[in-house]
Amino acid sequence: MEQLRQVLSELMIERVGFGIFVLDRDLNVLMWNRFMADHSGKTAEQLIGRSIFASFPELPRVWFTRKVESVF
Repeated sequence: MEQLRQVLSELMIERVGFGIFVLDRDLNVLMWNRFMADHSGKTAEQLIGRSIFASFPELPRVWFTRKVESVF
């Protein structure tokens, strides 16, 4: 039952009609759903394990870091 719940959860995250991504405290990408891939042109495989800034150097570093830190 738990495995089924996890599969359904992952399927919902991938198919939802909005972007979902997860970063760790070092701002490395842990999860990148299909909506994000479709709208960024970068797949989860290209991003997971890498710094968000390595993949998107145009992001304003100070502003983005402050926003993410407020969530943590």
